Order: sequence, then C-alpha cells, then structure tokens
Amino acid sequence: MVWVKKGLAILGILLLSGLLVNSMVMTYYLKKIDSGLNENLKSTQELAHYQESMLAKNGELQNMLSTVGTIDAGMDQAVARTSRLLFLLAQVVDLNAQTLQLNQDMESVSRQSGSAIAEVNRLVRELNPQTTWMKAYMEQIQQAAESDAENLDAIRRSTEKMNRKLPGVL
Repeated sequence: MVWVKKGLAILGILLLSGLLVNSMVMTYYLKKIDSGLNENLKSTQELAHYQESMLAKNGELQNMLSTVGTIDAGMDQAVARTSRLLFLLAQVVDLNAQTLQLNQDMESVSRQSGSAIAEVNRLVRELNPQTTWMKAYMEQIQQAAESDAENLDAIRRSTEKMNRKLPGVL
C-alpha cells in the first residue's frame, strides 16, 4: 500500500515536471514567434515608407498615389491584423506564464506531500517493533487466559465431583 502511494507520488511529480517542461518549451517558441512578428511588422512599415518615397519621385504620381492608397489600406489591414495577433500572442504568453506558475505550485505541493508520506512511512517503521512486541505480549496473555480457563474448568469439575460425594451439599 505504501509503495503504491510512493509510486503515485513519483508519477505525479513526473507528470508535473513534464507539464512544466512542455509549458517552458511552448513559451520559448511563442516568444520567438512574437519576436518574428514584431520584426515583420517593422519591415512592413519600412516597406510602406519606401514605397511612398518611390511613388513620390516617379512622374506618374497620381496613378501611383491611387495604388499606394490601395496598398496602404491593405497594409493598414495587415498592421491591424498583426497587432491583433500580437495582442493574442501576448495573452497566450501570459496564460503560459500563469500555467507555469500553477505547475510550479503543484510541484511544490507534490513535494510537500511526498515529504509527508515519507514521514508517515518512517513513523510506521518505527512503530513496527512495538507492534511486534505487543502482538507477542497479547499472545502470552491469550495463552494465560486459556490456561486459566482450563484450570477454572478443572476446579469446577472437582467441585461438582466433591458435591456429588457429599450428600446435602449444593
């Protein structure tokens, strides 16, 4: 029974450690994605700026300004979507950080439980000699009681025998 509890405690600690490692790896990759998206956003903004400069220098300014307006609207949508994506990724990173904290808290509780189980196990081992002694002592008491019962039964039989030999004695 104790080994099963120990096994379950160890299994729980391993499971929590696995979840912790998984969360850490996921957080690392999400940070890389976040960094890449930030770089893409800056590059996209720089590209839009360079396109505006090039269009201003060309002779077909009006035609190009219309094209730039279309591109700019598309870029605004891309920036808005990228901003929304960055916001959502930040939330995911925050949730992963919270999950990591929960996993660490659960690991701490599991370690405390493991320590408590180890202490109970130690105390049970300490009680084992006393319970063995108590069992032997109780067996001696039982043997004495059985012996006393046999002796009392013999006394009762002797008394009944004597009573039969003496008339008028109850």
